[in-house]
Amino acid sequence: MNQYAKDNAVWTGLAALFMMFYGWFGGAWIYPASADALYILLFDVFDWMLKIGGGCLAIVAIVCFLGHRLGLLLDAIFSGICGLILAGCPAYWMLKGSVGFQNILFIVLGIFLVREACRSWSAYGSSSHETKRESGEGRWFGIPTLEPPRAQKPSIPEPPHPASLKSDALPKDGEPPPEEGYLAALAKEKDEPPSASYE
Repeated sequence: MNQYAKDNAVWTGLAALFMMFYGWFGGAWIYPASADALYILLFDVFDWMLKIGGGCLAIVAIVCFLGHRLGLLLDAIFSGICGLILAGCPAYWMLKGSVGFQNILFIVLGIFLVREACRSWSAYGSSSHETKRESGEGRWFGIPTLEPPRAQKPSIPEPPHPASLKSDALPKDGEPPPEEGYLAALAKEKDEPPSASYE
């Protein structure tokens, strides 16, 4: 189950309800008599986008609510297309002189849908590793597969601790101290450095 998709279901569902309600029950479109063919065509495109796109987003909301990661990909596609149409058509109408609150509202909602499409696409990509882990990728018949052995670095021996160095000129453990003293005994030592004793 994908938590990103479940969180996205509410907003996608609200956008779908708004679009379907406005597309099916919003009434007839009114456009000026001087409107050109493209102006009128965009009304038809916009109207069908509200009806069909709203239905598609309703299905996407259900898929997201069920927690399927596929819902994020579908939301990125359909929200992006609907958002571009929702913002692009009113922008053209405003360029032709049809400035009004309704067109501004459509542009804002279109930008919102495009933004949500980008977020869904990002969430779809970032949740891929979770889906791989949940789907059992890296497993064989439910049993985790073994990773290949990693090359081990050769172990470097640690240098001896200075306290473990003993001179051969000094008496061993349990022997009495030298009669001439420790410094005199060390002075008689050979040139070789003392060896490490781990006993």
